[in-house]
Amino acid sequence: MTTSADNTTNPSLRTPSPTQNLESLVPDWARSGAFRYLRLDGGPDSAEKARLSGWPFDSEQRATLTGLYTTHRERVFQLLEEAHINWVWLTWSVGFSWETEAEQRRQCAEMAAECRRRGIHTTAYMTGNNMFWHDMFCQNPKAVNWLRRGENGEPVTYFGVAERFLAQMDHPEWLELQKRRLQSAMEAGFESFFYDNCDAWRSGEQAVVTMSQELRRFAREDLKSNALFYFNYMPHRFPPYIRHAGLLDWTFCEGHTPPAVADGQWIVVNPAHPAKYTAAIFGERPVIYETCTVHGFDRMETNQRTITPKQATRIIGEATAFASAQSFYVEGGFIHRLVHGTPADIETWKVIGAAYALLKKLAPTLVTLRQMSRLLVVGDAAPDSDPSKAIEAGHGLFEFVWHEKILAPLLRRSIPFDFCDVRSVDARRLENYDTVLLAGLQRAPQPTMLALRDFSDRGRLLFMDTHPDFQALASPFTADEEGFDRLRTQAPYQLSLANGPYVLGNLLGDLHTLALHVVNYSDEPVNDLVVDLRLADRQLPKTTSAQWLSPDAATVPPSDIAVSTTGIRCLVPKLDTWGLILLTTQPKN
Repeated sequence: MTTSADNTTNPSLRTPSPTQNLESLVPDWARSGAFRYLRLDGGPDSAEKARLSGWPFDSEQRATLTGLYTTHRERVFQLLEEAHINWVWLTWSVGFSWETEAEQRRQCAEMAAECRRRGIHTTAYMTGNNMFWHDMFCQNPKAVNWLRRGENGEPVTYFGVAERFLAQMDHPEWLELQKRRLQSAMEAGFESFFYDNCDAWRSGEQAVVTMSQELRRFAREDLKSNALFYFNYMPHRFPPYIRHAGLLDWTFCEGHTPPAVADGQWIVVNPAHPAKYTAAIFGERPVIYETCTVHGFDRMETNQRTITPKQATRIIGEATAFASAQSFYVEGGFIHRLVHGTPADIETWKVIGAAYALLKKLAPTLVTLRQMSRLLVVGDAAPDSDPSKAIEAGHGLFEFVWHEKILAPLLRRSIPFDFCDVRSVDARRLENYDTVLLAGLQRAPQPTMLALRDFSDRGRLLFMDTHPDFQALASPFTADEEGFDRLRTQAPYQLSLANGPYVLGNLLGDLHTLALHVVNYSDEPVNDLVVDLRLADRQLPKTTSAQWLSPDAATVPPSDIAVSTTGIRCLVPKLDTWGLILLTTQPKN
């Protein structure tokens, strides 16, 4: 891979100018709606990592993992083609010594080259701080000086795994090893780089930031490349990372809590999904989240049981509905069963392929669509600067902001809204809204207070469970049914989904296109779903066309979608998991 200014051998990587902002560096293929992503861990080091970590992979599964980039390479590419995958991560370094990882790098580089030949984009997976210390110390005795130590002076382990010690991420010699790994992966042609295990409570927040900043500087200044980075900061668990959003090109979420049906009750926890909270904290960056903890699956559970076709379709539909993207976890049992053709897993893979075939067809449209909202909910995503204390106190975005008192009333009325952390509020951000709801705030920086004061002169500033100091700025808002009903009447659209108790709808749009997604969270199909969309701030021209799209073989599409100037109405006879109504208006010449 070239490191010259024109990057001619890898046109998807562009050398940044000093004035370019971070978002402009993200190439078109890597924007939400354009990519279909898979984490494809493999190779001998991945298998040994699983063994030393005590993961529940049997010997046959580890053998498949060992040969994934060699013995099973053609089968893997067949699977990728069947599922329309166009972006994968490949395992470059998991934390063994440079010498031991040589064979892994060789296999991984050959795999990356074949991906490029087939038009599949690649990310190099790197550990942020893991050392398999027996090997590392044997090959490089100085590595003992890189250890992160706890208060008692003992080495810090990875979740108690005796074979895995954590490095002090800002140690100069560790940073030099990380730069060597990064440069070697860039020379192998990788387009982006993912760093795992970057958790502040284990690694120290400042150490994480120092490593992240130095790797970006090294790539930009020394190697003259705009290598793209994303780090496993796990923002839903470690709110202090909001201060370091500029280090990320994408947001990667290893898990989230989805809406659910429990004991016959519709439980709303996080229906706005990673797209809302990560966009709020990290800006308009593409969002990737992982199946591992979605819909009751622990990451390792895919080793023993298969994600059903219904679950897979719903997961993809849920992500698409909120302008984010999904990464399926296939390491271990799942990829072993796919490679060897287990019928149940192949059936799920076919369904994933059908859903991604639809997204591939829609990609040029999906990348332009954004949430339609005039309501901004402002909350405190990081009420405590100490991650461990925040976790102990139950704080963080899920527990503090996305609680049922605020979220459920909005979603039950299909009131579109955006979320913004209080530290990110400024006059520019507020320009796009006519209503701001301050939710549970106890403090705010002075610039935020000034921006809110200016906003109150032209818009509606509401407060809910906020500190009394905010009441001088805000108009009282009654957190009751009547209060939320008033918000509904002032939304840019109103959506009714009659006869669908466990169906969520979300509208995305741009100047010429609207996409109304409906996702069924019930295990049973929804019959006779009445979809009624009424637009408040735009009219549909007579030239507007309506199209129903769904990858579900079991879904029965509406026979007719009635389009008026103010909205649409239709009856969906049967909705299995996910579908969308695409409204397109031809632009005037």
